[in-house]
Order: sequence, then C-alpha cells, then structure tokens
Amino acid sequence: TFLINNLLTYSNKNNNMNKKKLAITVVIVVILAAGIIYATNNYLDEQDRKQFNQTIQLASTMENISDINYVRMCDKGIIKIDDDITTTEDHLKNMTNEINVMEEFKNKTRNETYRQYLQIQIDRLTSEKRFHELSLEDTKAYKRYRNNEISLSVYRHCQNSSKTQQDEVSKQTDQKKTEAITFLEKHPDLNKTLVDLKVDEDFNTQEWGGTGDKNHSIQLIP
Repeated sequence: TFLINNLLTYSNKNNNMNKKKLAITVVIVVILAAGIIYATNNYLDEQDRKQFNQTIQLASTMENISDINYVRMCDKGIIKIDDDITTTEDHLKNMTNEINVMEEFKNKTRNETYRQYLQIQIDRLTSEKRFHELSLEDTKAYKRYRNNEISLSVYRHCQNSSKTQQDEVSKQTDQKKTEAITFLEKHPDLNKTLVDLKVDEDFNTQEWGGTGDKNHSIQLIP
C-alpha cells in the first residue's frame, strides 16, 4: 500500500509538472506567434508605404511631363493644329498610363486610406481625361472644317456640343479636386507625406480647386 501510494504521489507530481511545462510551452508559442504576426504586419505596412510613395511619385512624374509638354506648346504663341492634336493625344496616353499605375496599386494595397485616396485621384484623372478627349474631338472637327471637309454649320454644331459636355466634365473634375482636398484635410499625415514627396500639386491640398489658367487664349492655325 505504501509503495502504491508513493507511486500515485509521484505520478500526480509528474503530471502536474508536465501540465506546467505544457502551459509554459503554450505561453511561449503564443508570445512568439504574436511577435511574428506583429513583425510581419509592420514589414508589410512598411512595404505598402514605400510602394504607395513610389506609385504617387511615378503618377506625379507622368502628370508633370504632360504639363511641361503643354506649356512648351503654348510658349510658341501660335499653335499649329497638328501640333495641338499630337500633344493632346500624347497627353491622353500619358493619363491612361497614370490611371493604370494607380489602379494597379489600389487593387493590391492593404491600406484602406490609400485605397480611398487613390480612387478619388483616379476619378479626378478620368474626368480630366474625358475633358481632353472632348477638346481633341473639337480640334479635329476644326481641322476638318479648315480642310473644307465639313461645313461651318456642322463644325459649329460639333463645337457647341463639345463645349456643353466640357463644361459638365469640368464641374465634375472640380468636384473631385474638392473631394480630394476634403479627404486629405481629414488625413493630415497622408497630406504631409504627399507634400514632403514634392509631388504635383494636384495630389495634395496645395491644389485649391483650380483647373489651370482660364484667362489665357490660344490661337490655332492650320
């Protein structure tokens, strides 16, 4: 009986020790797992931040290229119709690439703030792109008129239709710029990042709802 009691006592102690070891092991595993998850999330967030910065800088560079090309054309004073058409077509291609760059990152980012901001900018650019498409249609119609391919009345009809649509699209663009500004005012850290990156003013609150110099006039020649 004494031996059996000793064996039972030893067995109970051994079981208690095993339970303590198991509990300690579980705690250690949980701590390690939490640490790994935390480190992984930090790494992924940092990679997300870097990719966002690179995406915005690339989009900004594309936007600046278009702006520079347009300014160079305007600096000539009198612009040939074919030059205007070529510059606008290049601008549209550039805008398409810019939209695609932001769309690609938007679809894979883990950051909801980035996603919402990029969608606003994509909508803004899509609206601006439509404006330039209408402008291109108008310029091509003018070229056809100058080449006696269409009558003045037909050209005027095309021009008036384009002007009406452009006015509506311009309002949509300004709305999107205002929406972007409002969003960034609610996310000052994001806006500071954009300012620090020195990206095009359309991407931060330094752009206050403008769509360019509305006072200049450009004379087209065939």
